[in-house]
Amino acid sequence: MRNFNSLSFKDAKTPPAADCLILVKCEKDCYNLYLVELKNINSPKRFKISNIKDKFKTVIEDFMKNRFGDIFLNEEYCSFKCYFVTNPYNFQGTQSEFEKKIKLRGLKLESLLSMKPLRFKNKTAIINPVLPNPLIEDC
Repeated sequence: MRNFNSLSFKDAKTPPAADCLILVKCEKDCYNLYLVELKNINSPKRFKISNIKDKFKTVIEDFMKNRFGDIFLNEEYCSFKCYFVTNPYNFQGTQSEFEKKIKLRGLKLESLLSMKPLRFKNKTAIINPVLPNPLIEDC
């Protein structure tokens, strides 16, 4: 996604965009669609939730619907998932323990879980904060 934005907006401010768009072809003539933002930060103060949301929205609205809608809008999707991969709290533990910590402490990442879901075609997804090393699943 960075190459797309860097090449397309040479003279203008580059809009925020998620780092990865991953498509996994399924046997059912559909795709699993993943949007992923990777963020190596030492503190939650070093990122803005609004910027993270904008990154995902740019990919969906500008890249997938407008610029390449003739490709993405003509396919069927089995699932649609969005991930924000980070560990700003240097958390040591499992993904489920990380999720509990986010909810119990009212951390900044909790607002990602409570935001209005993103929509693409007939699918919706929330931006899930996950620890590094998430799995992209087979269909």
